[in-house]
Amino acid sequence: MKRIFGIVMMILLLSAFTSCQVHWFGKSVEVPWWMIAVPVCLILAIAHSYLVTRKYKCPVCGEVFFPKWYEISSWIHWGDERVVKCPHCQRRGFCGRARKE
Repeated sequence: MKRIFGIVMMILLLSAFTSCQVHWFGKSVEVPWWMIAVPVCLILAIAHSYLVTRKYKCPVCGEVFFPKWYEISSWIHWGDERVVKCPHCQRRGFCGRARKE
């Protein structure tokens, strides 16, 4: 986790000294990097918080659980099913979102 944070901070520091040139309706405009990075980071943060608050159900043992943040952020998914590891039976595979009951 510390390594990822360090890499992200290094990229942000290096990009602080750059700007982007945007061509809009025939005009060329210099845009600071943060005007592009901030909305992208906000969208990613909102999507991440949406995924982390969802419960998933193991199809084998029926356990309802919250997967770890890095599992649902980076693993393969198909619709509402994601490849996660069940904490109860240790099975790694597609688990569907648990329905509210």
